[in-house]
Amino acid sequence: MLPFNGGTITLDCGLVSLKANDIIETFAGVVSDLASHLNAPQISQLTSVATSVASGVQDLLGAGDAETVLYLHDAFDASTLTSGHIFLSSLRQDEVEPSEVWMSRDGAVRKEERGPYKALRPQDYIVLRLEVTSERDDWRSISSIAKPLDMTLIYRAQGDAAKARSNLEQAIVAIFSSPELTDLDKKRIVEGIRKQLQNPLPGLIAAAEENRSADFLEIAAKSVSSSEAKAVAEATFSDVSNEMMRLI
Repeated sequence: MLPFNGGTITLDCGLVSLKANDIIETFAGVVSDLASHLNAPQISQLTSVATSVASGVQDLLGAGDAETVLYLHDAFDASTLTSGHIFLSSLRQDEVEPSEVWMSRDGAVRKEERGPYKALRPQDYIVLRLEVTSERDDWRSISSIAKPLDMTLIYRAQGDAAKARSNLEQAIVAIFSSPELTDLDKKRIVEGIRKQLQNPLPGLIAAAEENRSADFLEIAAKSVSSSEAKAVAEATFSDVSNEMMRLI
């Protein structure tokens, strides 16, 4: 899940036909290399994933005779990027009726008006699925925010206000500077933390000696909707920090 902070998103993909005896072995090596990087959710850790993808594609394309069958290059902005499917076909445009191409549990199928589902005509094709969301629900994966918030709860429960404020300030800095969050996400999590500090759920702070940051972040994220966050006035880091410090 990547944040959209304005500008243009470019989508490039293709379908390549390969002919080689050792393609399975090469493919297995590429998959194994990619799998070793898939436990890194933060954008700052995705460079290694991108490098593996590029290297893997080169390995596959160099494994034997390769022929590009389909290729897509398109760009989207905030007004045109929507959830849905993109269907690429090797057939000519006048040979494919968009209204007859449907997605089923078994993949792409053809359905004429009032008729049954049928297999697609023989062709090379790609189906891409885009999912666009207005908010994140994986706050707990952002360790630069979760860890200082965890310590904020612990020190607050222990009555050490100075250390609690210090860690809370670290969390606020991480929120404002995080490339993983859109401006709306930042407002949502700040407002959620504010609400939870003002009215903590029974037992949440009392049990802070345990690792509760994941619970805290999840509750905070769910406590403020996108519409509520949009209604909150813009605030500077200094304004937010000063107000939050008073809640400790």
